[in-house]
Amino acid sequence: ELVGAGGFGAVYRAESPTLQHLPLAIKFCLEASLVPSLRRERANLERLMTAGGRGAGHVVRLYGYDLDHPTPYLVSEFVPGG
Repeated sequence: ELVGAGGFGAVYRAESPTLQHLPLAIKFCLEASLVPSLRRERANLERLMTAGGRGAGHVVRLYGYDLDHPTPYLVSEFVPGG
C-alpha cells in the first residue's frame, strides 16, 4: 500500500510472513541522482541496523536495505503518522 511519495521516492506499507506479519515500511529511491549519496551513507545504515532503534523513541528500526538493487530501497518498521 502506497503511503507517501516525495523527492526521494515512494514509501509503501508492507507485511512479511517471515517476520510474523510485522508492519514494514519500504522506501524506494526513485530519484537516480540521489543514489550515489545514499550509497555513501552505507556505514550509517549499518550502525542504524546494529542499534536496532533502541534508546531513542524518534528513530525507527531499520531491518535491511539493498543499495545495489536497480531500484535501491530501505526496509524499516512502519510507524503510523509519518
